[in-house]
Parts: sequence; structure tokens; C-alpha cells
Amino acid sequence: MRRGPVKMIIDDLLRAIVRGSIPYSEEQASREAPTRSLLDIYSPSNFRVAAKTALVAAMTVSPLVTQMDRFAPGVRFLAAVGVTFAPIQSIGETPDGVRFDFLVREGTVDGPALRGKVTAGSSDHMIIRPDGIGEIRVRAAIVAHDGARFEIDERGTIDFGEDGYKKALANDLPADSPFVICPRLLTGHRKYQWLNRLQCLGIGWTRLDEARVDYSLFAVTSRGPLNRAG
Repeated sequence: MRRGPVKMIIDDLLRAIVRGSIPYSEEQASREAPTRSLLDIYSPSNFRVAAKTALVAAMTVSPLVTQMDRFAPGVRFLAAVGVTFAPIQSIGETPDGVRFDFLVREGTVDGPALRGKVTAGSSDHMIIRPDGIGEIRVRAAIVAHDGARFEIDERGTIDFGEDGYKKALANDLPADSPFVICPRLLTGHRKYQWLNRLQCLGIGWTRLDEARVDYSLFAVTSRGPLNRAG
């Protein structure tokens, strides 16, 4: 194989160092030439670029992998959540999009896992992106019927359509729209600490003309692969 000019320079320099004709440090210059083991380690023949075909072969997926696993979700209903807001505040256009702020007036949580109230004054906001998608960001507090306290942290989206940004600028969003959120329930109460471990999903509907949202809260788990026997 023909050597390129850079490789020729490197090879010649290494040979010179090994022969001792070029000292590679002041200390080494006062010593004898390095042993043969150094030549074995730094031999020019070791400085080679792997062939392209070898790199491609290393990146090729094994033929034994013939299909991807599909997994089944496990879904458990936790509670129904309903929240009403004070008059919605339009903040207007920002570098991230058109922003709307929501202050909770009252809210209820009712289900087999949790019963309680969403505390008044909890704040939500939504930013409408230029593509018409509304990004929901919620930080709220819940007080359970037995006095336990929770923080709920939610993020999700609402699709207002391709003209959603234009409508948001004109304060003319649809009266109602479906949405999906991913809530996290956080508490230090020992009775409910199992809720801290859950990956939750909220599916619901906005009613902006009524300043209200309603959704069902689920815990989602993986039930394992569908396409494996046994």
C-alpha cells in the first residue's frame, strides 16, 4: 500500500527516535537508544487506518436480529381531575411563543387512588408555539381528604391546528380541545409514597370558554413483550 506524505514523515520520525538519532527529550538524549520493545510498541506498521469495509461490517446489525420487540402497556385508572380557573390572562407574544397564564380557582380529584382538592392559587401556563402546538406546564398542590399534601408537576401538549399561533395572537383559540399530559405526583406522606414511583398519563379536554379542564389520570406500566412465547 502506498504511503501518503504525512504517514511517511511519521514513520521516518519514529524510526529515527528508535535508532537514537533524534532525542525525544533532554533526559533521553543522555541515555542509550531505547530497547527493541519500544520499536515493537511504536512500530510504523501499527499506525494504520482500518479499511472502510471493516468499519462498515462492524456497524452492520447482526442477522440474528430479525424483528423488534413490541410491548404491551398496563393502564390503571387513578382518579378523575377537574379544575376551574380565574379569568385566563393573555401575556402575549414571547420569544418562545404566545403565553397564557391560568390561576386555579378550585379543583377536585376523585378516584380509587386519591381523593382531595386542588388548592386555589396554583398556577399553570401554556405557550403556543409557531406551529400551533400548545405546551402545557403545570405546578399545582393537592390536599387529600385525609390531610396528605402533594405536589403535581405536569407537562403536555394541545394541538390547536396549523393556524393556532395566529389564533393565539388574536386571542381566538378554540373553545374546547383534547390534550395529553404526563403528570408526576410527589409527596412525603408515607401512606402515598407509592404514587411517587408511578409514570402517569392524563387524557382530557379543555373548555377555554368556561375556563375549565377535565382529565382522567392513569398509571402506565410495561407488561412485557408481546411477541415472545412463554
